[in-house]
Amino acid sequence: MASSASRGFKTRMQINGTSTTAVQVIGVRGPNLSRDKIDISNFENTNDAKEYLKGMIEPGEITFTIVVAESAMSTIYALLALTTASETYGVKFEDGSYWQGTGFLSGISNEVSREGAWQADITIALTDKPAYTTAA
Repeated sequence: MASSASRGFKTRMQINGTSTTAVQVIGVRGPNLSRDKIDISNFENTNDAKEYLKGMIEPGEITFTIVVAESAMSTIYALLALTTASETYGVKFEDGSYWQGTGFLSGISNEVSREGAWQADITIALTDKPAYTTAA
C-alpha cells in the first residue's frame, strides 16, 4: 500500500502572508499546541478516578531551523530587537496547506560548525490559537 504521508520539501516560513526569501528553512517544530486540564476531583468521584475539565489552549511556539547568509542575519536580529507589535507567521507546505497564527519573534539561537552551514533557530511565540488550512 502506498503511503499517504506528506513530505516537507519546499516548506516555507511566512511573515504576514508572504513567504520570506531571506531564509532557507531546513526544519520546523510546532506549532506545539496544548490544553490545560483542570482537576475537579473530589471525594465523590466514582471508580477511584480523577475528573478533569478542559482548560484554556496554550498556542505554543513555532521554531524554524534555517540556513542563512550572514548578510540576512542583521535583518533577522533587527526583527527581534525592534518588533513591538505582533505579526502573522505561518508554515506553508509544498501542497499549499499551512499553519498560520499571530505572534512575535521571541528568540534566535545560532549554530556554526567547522564544516557545516551557518544555522539558526528562529522561535515565534504565538499569541493566539493558530489555524490550519488544508490545500485547495
